[in-house]
Amino acid sequence: MGYYQNCRGLRTKLGLFKCNVAVFNYIFICLTETWLTNSFHDTELGLHNYVVFRCDRSSQSSSFSRGGGVLVAIRNDVVHNLLPSLINNVEYVFVKFYVNNAAYIVCSVYIPPSSPIPVYESFMSAAQYIINANPGFVFIFSGDFNLPDLSWSNDDFGLIYSSSGPAIHCVPDVFAYNNFFQLNLIPNSNSNFLDLVFSNDSRINIEKSVTGVIPCHPYHPALDIMLTFVDDLPSIDSCHKYYNFRKACYPRISAFLSSFNWLETLATTYIDSATCALYDPLHFCVTSFVPLVVFKPSKFPSWFSKNFKNIVFAKKKMHAKYKASRNPVDYNKFSNLRAQYKYYYKKCYKTFLDNTENMLKVNPRLLWDFVRLAMVFPTLSTSMIKVPLILNPSPVFSHLTLTQSICLPQQVAYL
Repeated sequence: MGYYQNCRGLRTKLGLFKCNVAVFNYIFICLTETWLTNSFHDTELGLHNYVVFRCDRSSQSSSFSRGGGVLVAIRNDVVHNLLPSLINNVEYVFVKFYVNNAAYIVCSVYIPPSSPIPVYESFMSAAQYIINANPGFVFIFSGDFNLPDLSWSNDDFGLIYSSSGPAIHCVPDVFAYNNFFQLNLIPNSNSNFLDLVFSNDSRINIEKSVTGVIPCHPYHPALDIMLTFVDDLPSIDSCHKYYNFRKACYPRISAFLSSFNWLETLATTYIDSATCALYDPLHFCVTSFVPLVVFKPSKFPSWFSKNFKNIVFAKKKMHAKYKASRNPVDYNKFSNLRAQYKYYYKKCYKTFLDNTENMLKVNPRLLWDFVRLAMVFPTLSTSMIKVPLILNPSPVFSHLTLTQSICLPQQVAYL
């Protein structure tokens, strides 16, 4: 399942945005009108389970410095790669990813209101090139095209459109030529369709999202993009099993090993036989008296409490139940759990910050040890290093790993 929303600016809403995306499990996320600039690093967004691709506003795409910008985030256990940009006068991102035996290309695009026809033609030329260069792919073009005068419907062969005024015909004509469908049939508060979703797969279903990353603007409802035929995702299996010696039954191990007459056992055999005679009972002790456990890395930020995680699971379960029943009673229960989630998010996050700040007061040297480590890390540029005010509340920093995107530890990405 994917997600789309026109955000109408993220810079002043980052706190709420990070709160909502902390538990997202969408395969991909498409956002338009992010209003971000190059002063905002990807890890400041809190999308810690995703790889983020952005196209922020520039002087080449608009004469206005404020506004615009698009983002595509792909879950980091999904195989993907970014497609190169073909034009620079439109804000868009193309990302290719693979699910089961299907290959997808998702696009997030924003075209400002009253843009001249050549801007639309430029983007549609790039879109046609991508379509021609990738036969057999499922395409998902999502974005704010600002075409309020067009009405949309579909037949068995693709989209059908009509216009109530002057229209930009190149957009619907190119998609209709390629047998694409316009799948978003959820109007905004003015009964218009500004945010559109084009795809060559009519089985994709678009639903109004119950929970947005931020409060929805009346002109831009948040959308869930349902890939209904997806079952199992190809993912990087980071789980592994190990013997937990901390929970081993040492009295039984001691009793078992004491049952042997080791002097007689080892003294009457050759060295190879003695080695086997020693290793065999030791191996039996490990497999019989030491529990084998499965380690699975948590997808939650490190500061989520156990109670908070239980609320997250309950909220997801009730969300699924409401989507299936559309019962107002189920929605009220879901709304209550959502309010609890927001409360505990702020509470746990504040506790995390307080503990970290207290730790730095007690031992500020840990901060500078990390900064020195970052500055000598061979693949990092020292000009990109920013001194973080908050670090992980662990008493030691030896386990920190540096991200290649902004040269800061993964733990800082949650802040």
